[in-house]
Amino acid sequence: MLNIILTILEPAAIYLPLLLGAYCAFSLLKVPYLAIESAFVFGALLASHIMFLKMPILVILILSILTAMLAGAIVGLVTFAVKYYAKVSFLLASIISIGFFHGINQFVIHGSHVSLGMNNLLSIIPSTREYPHLATLLVISSIIICVFYFFIKSQIGTSCAIYGNNPHFFEHYNISANYVCIIGILLSSSLAGLSGFLSAYNNGFADISMGFGINLLCITALVLGKTFISKKYSFIIPCIGILIYLIIQQFLLKINFDSQYFSTVQAIVVFLLLAFTQKLAKGKRYELGL
Repeated sequence: MLNIILTILEPAAIYLPLLLGAYCAFSLLKVPYLAIESAFVFGALLASHIMFLKMPILVILILSILTAMLAGAIVGLVTFAVKYYAKVSFLLASIISIGFFHGINQFVIHGSHVSLGMNNLLSIIPSTREYPHLATLLVISSIIICVFYFFIKSQIGTSCAIYGNNPHFFEHYNISANYVCIIGILLSSSLAGLSGFLSAYNNGFADISMGFGINLLCITALVLGKTFISKKYSFIIPCIGILIYLIIQQFLLKINFDSQYFSTVQAIVVFLLLAFTQKLAKGKRYELGL
């Protein structure tokens, strides 16, 4: 039983920053920011260059985290710039960014794959033998949760939720809606980049295809979280969502379900939950956001 709990906690700690970022974009801002997968990959690939520096391990860890978050923020900034200057939707801007960064990612690592050799970067805090990275991952995720909690409670966090409900609201109060939106997108992208770094290091490698299925993972976890949490805006939603997601994943693995069909299961779960909740929404339709 303990082994199952630890097996769930490790990926939960890895993907929680990503889910918090996706919650900010999809649920607060209510924008189809699909380029979050590019932020995830770019953060991992750019941070991979920091890991080979000849510096104290704690310094390398901090620099890797900051580099990954900066890389994610760059993706968000480029996506918003495309949306703003080309006057297109976030969906189209995201698709353009995904294509753009696919080439950039190959240029960054001079190929499609890079191995990460340092075995103790995420082991600076003592943990179990089977899960040497778990303690450090939990500390990082706990810090991110605290920061995100204060963000949601802040004026800018509230403004992001207002933007999602009515982006034209700010016009009446001489507040830039673009400023609110870009802050939310930068935060979302930064957290995705951080998760990309944690995922790559935990797996021992990073490649340009590691973002495949990330958007579906985020959507599935957020839909699951909103199904079980009645409160409309809460940082608990992505936290509960990723835990339920991983519990379902572990259950399928325990019954020897073929993992190559897991994306199909995710899509079916999302469809059934949305179909059920839409019937309870009394005719309301939500085209953007979750």
